[in-house]
Amino acid sequence: LLKVLLNVVKNLLKNMKADYSSFRLSEIVTEDTERKYDFMALCNMHYQIFQDIYEWAGKPRVINIEKADFENVVRRFSDYMAKLWRVHPYRDKLLTQVKDLCCA
Repeated sequence: LLKVLLNVVKNLLKNMKADYSSFRLSEIVTEDTERKYDFMALCNMHYQIFQDIYEWAGKPRVINIEKADFENVVRRFSDYMAKLWRVHPYRDKLLTQVKDLCCA
């Protein structure tokens, strides 16, 4: 019985998270404002989306959740940056824009 109740609660929480975050995302989509995409804007968007779910919404992470070693993290980051570089739509200042996006 406890396992059944636990599964019911987990499913309810999962559905609530989806409902709240979908609602908050719809608010962002319907806003009629231009956004500046920097670190603070990302934090504000995270807060706006997850404010009903997580008490730490919009706050920078203070714990390390990376389980991979540093070399693996650097390798993955450089792979992503290289992929972004290949699909980047602009002709001029490509490296600067990709670097700014990845390192902001």
